[in-house]
Amino acid sequence: MNTEPVETPYGLVPPPVVIGGGRVVAYNADCRAVLHMLAARGELVHAVCEDPPYHLTSIVKRFGRDGSAPAVHGTDGAFARASRGFMGHTWDGGNVAFDPETWRLHLGALLPGGYLTAFASTSGYHHMAVAIEASGFRAHPMLEYLFDTHPLLESFLLTLSADQLAALCRLIETQGDVSPLAWIFGSGMVKPTRLQLPGTDHLRYGAGALKPALEPVFMGQKPLEGTGTENWLAHGVGALNVDAARVEREGRWDARGNDSAEAKRIYQGGFNNRRSGSRDLGGYPANVVHDGSAAVAACFPAAPGQRGAVSGEEVSAPTKGTYGSGWRRVAAMPRHDGGGPASRLFYGAKATGEDRWHLCRVCGGAGPAGTEWAHQHDRTNTDHIVWHPTVKPVALARWLVRLTCPQPGQTVFDGFAGTGTTGVACLAEGRRAVLVEQNPDYFRILVARCRHYAGESAYALPERRHRRPAKAATHPTLFAGLEPEGGAHDAAAE
Repeated sequence: MNTEPVETPYGLVPPPVVIGGGRVVAYNADCRAVLHMLAARGELVHAVCEDPPYHLTSIVKRFGRDGSAPAVHGTDGAFARASRGFMGHTWDGGNVAFDPETWRLHLGALLPGGYLTAFASTSGYHHMAVAIEASGFRAHPMLEYLFDTHPLLESFLLTLSADQLAALCRLIETQGDVSPLAWIFGSGMVKPTRLQLPGTDHLRYGAGALKPALEPVFMGQKPLEGTGTENWLAHGVGALNVDAARVEREGRWDARGNDSAEAKRIYQGGFNNRRSGSRDLGGYPANVVHDGSAAVAACFPAAPGQRGAVSGEEVSAPTKGTYGSGWRRVAAMPRHDGGGPASRLFYGAKATGEDRWHLCRVCGGAGPAGTEWAHQHDRTNTDHIVWHPTVKPVALARWLVRLTCPQPGQTVFDGFAGTGTTGVACLAEGRRAVLVEQNPDYFRILVARCRHYAGESAYALPERRHRRPAKAATHPTLFAGLEPEGGAHDAAAE
């Protein structure tokens, strides 16, 4: 662990912030620089779990680079907003997740047999997958995370000031149903486009014609050294911990042998030599995960229990005449569960209010959603409150950590750590985390959040809740160019 800045071909690596006695080590740096440093020191990690940029805004390449001329095309400000990247953040521009060199650095810092999981957008997954495979990773079948879009919209709306909300409402009122989902990702998300013809209001075209409801997750593995068993003995990785990632369910599976008189005459003590008793390990993990919402569950068909009960102990017809009087059935095998939506057969990672943290730039305080009122500081806007727009549920990160990092005490790397969800997951699951986040505001949230869950500190709130002051009618930069003719529209007058 460096106590002095380390120079690498990818930039400077400052000393890390150490949390929880080393359970979380966090760097405010470029992940490529940290990966280069770790590999050079031989400090290899056991798994990688991260959510890299989705690169939704290819226009950033043309207009968002340092020194680029301002984007002025069009009259609605769309190009100017898009050039600022995903919700105005140029960190989603560029091509770091589509560059094989990024993933070669990940490969070099990962133990043989170690797993990589990386989220992507549905429109850019193929670019990232090709880059990861080109770097030397072995690709496994991808995972799918299914989610209800309404909570995402609610989370996005939390980040808007009253003026921004008013501008969004005016846009919907004046231009029809432009799909509020498009504003979850600001200008970065492609939007459905209407045909400019009468009688075609039911038609849409473009890459955003359908609402997003899933995120693909690339799963890859560094090639093994020898067989899986040999790799496990040498490095402690190379296999998924399927039992730790099983799906909880109601009911029990009664795996009994046959100790009937007929079976005993044929195979001494009977099949299995005994009744093996009950096992309740849960459902085997699949490559589909969902958010546990009612909206997602409703998309799955109803499904009965996976196995019905056997009534009676009558002789199985196909065995009659083969072994005397035949083999008798084992009676009353219970169902796995009582039925319901098929979504219950897949892991559900439910989000909570604790998953989404914010930062106050005025006092430096940070806390979960619902505590931002304590950081108003008598201001008439919320420009000083920082939120991360794409936070994943901690429950989902914990499931991935348990699955891909099989043993307690092992280390998970996240090079695009955001506000520290992977670190929180590792603290909960008894793994170590090496986190890297380049954005200084998100890094401050990450540190405060991980320190809170490591038991080193807690977010502090004032004793008395302050009422938020009335807002002046001003138009934020995000909606520049949307004012109707005649000047700014006073939302308060409505």
